[in-house]
Amino acid sequence: MPTFSPQVRAAFIMAATAAMYVAAAQFRVSVAFTNGTLALVCPPTGITLSVVLLWGPAALPGVVIGALITYLSHGWPLAFVVAAAIGNALEAAIATYLLRRANVHMTFDRVLDVALLGACAVLASAAGASIG
Repeated sequence: MPTFSPQVRAAFIMAATAAMYVAAAQFRVSVAFTNGTLALVCPPTGITLSVVLLWGPAALPGVVIGALITYLSHGWPLAFVVAAAIGNALEAAIATYLLRRANVHMTFDRVLDVALLGACAVLASAAGASIG
């Protein structure tokens, strides 16, 4: 199995994260506009959290890039786009920090782990929403 340099690995993680974010966001937008309502769930947020939990902070620039691509492609104002992209990355960073600090099992095999995931998601979403 080939070994990649840390820079190549980080670039791959960033590009893969951005691609997954854009794909999930486009799916969310297509569902929202098909039904004429806003979606109550946000697939990019869940993907972002799982990627940052698995791959670490190297994925955060990919979150920002993916959010920038998604929001700019819809023609939203630049100030909103930048704030939302930073807020999305902040959500994942805060939730990851809180989950690791609480020693949550990443297999989520205990009821406590699932409850902590929900609590961390609420707290991180509030922090991210306060920015963008």
